[in-house]
Amino acid sequence: GTALLIFFSYFYSAPPLRFKVRPPLDSISNGFLYFFAPFLIGFSFGGTFLALPTKIYWVTLFPIGVHALATLMDYSADKKAKDLTFAVKFGKRITSFFSLVCFILVLLFSGIKTNIINYYLFLSALLAIVTLIFPKEKIARLCFKIISIGFLLMGLVYILS
Repeated sequence: GTALLIFFSYFYSAPPLRFKVRPPLDSISNGFLYFFAPFLIGFSFGGTFLALPTKIYWVTLFPIGVHALATLMDYSADKKAKDLTFAVKFGKRITSFFSLVCFILVLLFSGIKTNIINYYLFLSALLAIVTLIFPKEKIARLCFKIISIGFLLMGLVYILS
C-alpha cells in the first residue's frame, strides 16, 4: 500500500511516467492516490491485499470519475497551455460520459447500503449528465463544487454512522 502511494504520488508529476499528462492514467492514478492506496495502507495492518473487500475496488471508481470531471473546468486553459488532460484528449462529452459510467458502476456494484450515500451517488451521476448535455466549463465547475461538498458531507455521514 505504501509503495503504491509513493509510486503514484511521485510519478503523477515526475518524468518519465508523468501520469498527469497521460489520460486516462491521470484520472486512474488519482483514484489510486487519493482513495485506494491510503485505504490499502490501513487495511494492510489487519489483512492481505487479496482480502481487500470488493467494495473498495468499485468505490475507487468514484474519485477516478470525479478527477476526470474536474478536467472539464480547465479545458480551455489546459488546451491553450497544451496540457494534455482527460478532457483535452477525449473531449468534454466523452469525459462527462466516462464520469457518468464511473458513478453508475459505483452505485450499482459497490454494495453500499446507506441510502443517503446512494442518493449522493445518484446526484453525482445526474450532475455528470448535466455536464454531458451542457459541457461548459462554468457548469462543470458548479457540478464539481456540488460533488465535492457532497463528498465531504458523505464522509461525515459515514464516520458518524
